[in-house]
Amino acid sequence: MKKTIATIAALGLAAVLTGCSSHAQIDMPVTTYTGLDGFSGKTVNYELLYSQPKPGYFKNGEKQPMQPLEKVELSVASARAMQKMTRLVESQLPSDAKMVQSDAASDMTLVVEMEARDRRGPAYSDYQAAKSFGANMLTMGMAASRYEIIADFDVNYKLIHGGRTLYEKPYKVAEVLPHKKGDFDKHAPSEFASQLLEKHMAITLGDFLKKANSSVKSTQMTAGK
Repeated sequence: MKKTIATIAALGLAAVLTGCSSHAQIDMPVTTYTGLDGFSGKTVNYELLYSQPKPGYFKNGEKQPMQPLEKVELSVASARAMQKMTRLVESQLPSDAKMVQSDAASDMTLVVEMEARDRRGPAYSDYQAAKSFGANMLTMGMAASRYEIIADFDVNYKLIHGGRTLYEKPYKVAEVLPHKKGDFDKHAPSEFASQLLEKHMAITLGDFLKKANSSVKSTQMTAGK
């Protein structure tokens, strides 16, 4: 009887720890355009400046200067995370606002200055080797791999009109979520890192635009006098 109970307990433990995926829970904010009437029908020039430590284990975390994204030395992870930045910014503007190229005339310029604290970029997946090894020891190699999905960066937004800064606000982002990937899970952990970056871009930029809206409207009223 005792042997049977022990066997059942062992099987139960294995069922808990084996290769069942348990994805990071990322609650995406709902994008609303209420309170953004100052941007309605306007053209917005978008500039992204970026900085991160140089990628590679032998670079000693050497910090790169804040500069246009295309000039920054990126890791594979950070390049993957940053490739959707323009779309993320555009998604926070009202549908009748128009994003234009950096060298085109516009009603205003939105400058995004982002600094990642890790060489892997602003959001990345971190494999938890010790936890994964321990779980595999308990389950004879059948456990899901353990990861942390991490967002760790500073971002500063500036809205410029006629060479004058209308509004500026910095944000600090730091969030860590547990993640398990089973052997048959087709979703790469990097996908969840991209989602976490998208979440925090929506939160911070959405907040910035709503707070900047009054400055935009004040400028429009002054120009109309």
